[in-house]
Amino acid sequence: MKYLVILNDPPYGTERSYNGLRLAGALAKVKGTSVYVFLMGDAAGCAVAGQTTPTGYYNIERMLKPLVAKGGKIGVCGSCMDARGIKPDSIVRGAHRSSMDELAAWTEEADKVLVFQLWPSADWAGHGFWMLYRLASCQFGGCGVQQRFDGVLAGLGASLLVTSGRRSRRPRVRARQLK
Repeated sequence: MKYLVILNDPPYGTERSYNGLRLAGALAKVKGTSVYVFLMGDAAGCAVAGQTTPTGYYNIERMLKPLVAKGGKIGVCGSCMDARGIKPDSIVRGAHRSSMDELAAWTEEADKVLVFQLWPSADWAGHGFWMLYRLASCQFGGCGVQQRFDGVLAGLGASLLVTSGRRSRRPRVRARQLK
């Protein structure tokens, strides 16, 4: 089974990227699975090499390395890298500068798409949703911008896992099968 994990949050400050990478790492250990991770928005910072964290604190860079060692692919949104001043030579080995076209291809190939995003957001037109609408636009020849978020993923035949809740320390998790 092929899994695509899309992360939107920064490496530190919330635990959505941390938990998304924990899940991606666990899935990569399962025989017969392929795991793709796409880092967009503030999650592009997850791929920066040379992260230093206090003793006893998780380190996102160290979480990416075993994923790559198990054959996982890590794409980092190129325009998100540019907006944050992240150079291609400063990202971890095994990650690469990516694009919406590659995310579209990975989404088509995936059996399951897992998105870690604050849901519902007070800012519905937030960066993560804008990027996913842009993905839909790539997939459906420009008509995807008018479609609802779940309709986009349903059109791609994917399932969805969304972190949800208010901006609190304990977001709810909602799983939703769209096939």
